[in-house]
Amino acid sequence: PFQSVVYNEAHDNFTLYDQLVGNGYFEEEIVRMHALALCTQYIANGIVFIHGGQEFLRSKKGDQNSYASPDSINEFDYDRVEDYLENYKLFKSLNEFRKKYDFARLKNYNDINKSYTHDYLPGTIGINTLGYKVNKAIIDENKIEHDVYILINSGNKFWMAPLPKGDYKLIIDGMRVHDDTVMFYSEGYIEVPEMSLILLVD
Repeated sequence: PFQSVVYNEAHDNFTLYDQLVGNGYFEEEIVRMHALALCTQYIANGIVFIHGGQEFLRSKKGDQNSYASPDSINEFDYDRVEDYLENYKLFKSLNEFRKKYDFARLKNYNDINKSYTHDYLPGTIGINTLGYKVNKAIIDENKIEHDVYILINSGNKFWMAPLPKGDYKLIIDGMRVHDDTVMFYSEGYIEVPEMSLILLVD
């Protein structure tokens, strides 16, 4: 993990927002896709690299190679915080989430390889879907170990994802990181909306 840099955009090339605009996505889709990319970035083991302005969907007006471009292209437009306030709040919440839970900050490959399971139930891996479990990821105040379930849907339709029956705490739900305990009972599946990520603790 100390040799892996996890990023969605950098100072070179398009910002993620501009790339999605250039690919012809609608604004509502861009907001959700940008949030999904950010969530996926923050739950990954490795060094999280954030490009300045990424938290408010920075745009360089479609300029891919802006090193010699004027301030009108390279400036930080902080008014975009209001335009993308939900994304900005998600960014702040994910920073707190990553500080709080150390399963996304494991120190070596062996720990990662031992902890992560990708086949906990059939049907968790598809063309636009991925589900995996982090074993014994969280130890609560009673010294009880809990598994974490992560479900990612990058498609444009909802996904009925397999999830073992039982009670769960919902931590990340689309564009929200829950501070308070939000409970979810699984009958064997959970609906993951299009272009979103769900993270639960058993």
